[in-house]
Amino acid sequence: MRYILIILTLFALASPAMAKRPTLAFRSGFDFFQLDQSAIKGINGLSIFYTTNQGYYFGESIYSAAFGAGGGFFVGGFEAGKHTPFGENLFWDASLFIGGGGGASQVPGDGLMLRPQVHLGYDFGSLRIGAGMSWVSISGSKISTPAFTITLTRPLNLALYAGVFSAVNP
Repeated sequence: MRYILIILTLFALASPAMAKRPTLAFRSGFDFFQLDQSAIKGINGLSIFYTTNQGYYFGESIYSAAFGAGGGFFVGGFEAGKHTPFGENLFWDASLFIGGGGGASQVPGDGLMLRPQVHLGYDFGSLRIGAGMSWVSISGSKISTPAFTITLTRPLNLALYAGVFSAVNP
């Protein structure tokens, strides 16, 4: 596990150098659990991603209980993935979330959450809508279930640049 974290950190540090114009994107989504294993029936996720022109993205995500009686459950962590367009406006997206948290008396253990996901979607230009599947597994709890996922992603139109800018006189 230690080597995986080192590799992910090196990838995160090297990605800005490979990108021509990295940007930020905001994603919101819902996972509807397919198995009834706890009072939590589904989660809501909010993410801010650093994206590259090659379609790779990584950033911070936070998930919380959204359905059922698990209010107070929160998990935060790192998420990385790849957005791949195909066709005129269609795309597929795959990512992996690794984080930890707990609350709502639903996670008595360590609260490590793993969430791989894959979804297909439609790109409206400034807005991407997707639907697919994820697997939500939270160690220390009974939650280990497939989930139906819907997402909404929007670029923030904020460009990140490294270096010094010089003023141009007209």
